[in-house]
Amino acid sequence: MGFNKKSRIVFLFFLVFTLFFSFQISAQLQTNIQVSTADNKIQISYPKLTIQEINKNFKINFRTFNVSSGKFLDNNSMDCNISLINKSGDIFYQEESEYNPSIKFWENKINKSYFDESGNYRYEILCIDGEIDGFVSGEYKVTETGEEEFDTTYAIIILLISFGTAFIGFFGKNIWVTVIGGIIMIFFGIYTMTNGIVGFNNQLTEVISIISIGLGFFFTLYPLIEWIEDMF
Repeated sequence: MGFNKKSRIVFLFFLVFTLFFSFQISAQLQTNIQVSTADNKIQISYPKLTIQEINKNFKINFRTFNVSSGKFLDNNSMDCNISLINKSGDIFYQEESEYNPSIKFWENKINKSYFDESGNYRYEILCIDGEIDGFVSGEYKVTETGEEEFDTTYAIIILLISFGTAFIGFFGKNIWVTVIGGIIMIFFGIYTMTNGIVGFNNQLTEVISIISIGLGFFFTLYPLIEWIEDMF
């Protein structure tokens, strides 16, 4: 017994949808950066802190070298500390770093209570060894997902454009307008599932993404299948 028209549409829709979720998206590795290599300075090598997931413990490791000689610097004569600073300029975390001689790494274990609010922050690592010192700093974000999130305003605009385009094309019997709207919805869903939306928790973002991808596949495949069948 062969498939009728509706059965073929449903089968193709779920086949493509299943294939999409079989792909795994690998996380990007944070890059290592170092302090300037001026003479008589401490070089600090560490994984750059850029984005941190809200309410999650964090550990930062770094190594220290003498720029001139290239030798490791340990806690025999040197002290290091890490500071976290909020957008108002207040230091809300400042702790001495512990040195692990077996792996020649300094480390700080930062409790999740210091990452309890999303937003933009600043970090600083300072090391002093007698008359020479090393200093690095940078900015980081705290987000719901631990990934770069999509701005809420842009998300709403793209949602309205994609849904509006797809529905207008679908009910206006314009195949290609419907397909374009569906494709936008698919890419929007994939991006937000991977990166999140500012102000939305993981579960809500996932629901929005799945709905967007599902409807996107429907609005992309349904009119194309009808168009192909009308040709034969």
